[in-house]
Amino acid sequence: MMRKLAIAKVFVQRSASYMTVISAGSLLFLVADSLKKYGFDYSVFYLTPILFLGSVLVSLLLGYLDLKSGMYKQELQWGSENNPILVEILERIKKLEQK
Repeated sequence: MMRKLAIAKVFVQRSASYMTVISAGSLLFLVADSLKKYGFDYSVFYLTPILFLGSVLVSLLLGYLDLKSGMYKQELQWGSENNPILVEILERIKKLEQK
């Protein structure tokens, strides 16, 4: 039962990341539409994809910089150190090495 719940949680987390992208696109559409009130003359249907593509490119750049700066590696290392299952496995390996 717990395994099925854990798998369901992973699926929900994966779908949440996709929903975030969809939500960002919707928000950009609303922002582009509301800019007309401030005198910007353009077609919302042309500006929204440009803003969306720009935000995806900026996100990719930030992800690349995060990877190159070593932050991603530190996050994984910290997560691994605080994972009780991994800690237990490492302790068992140390016990086997000592024998």
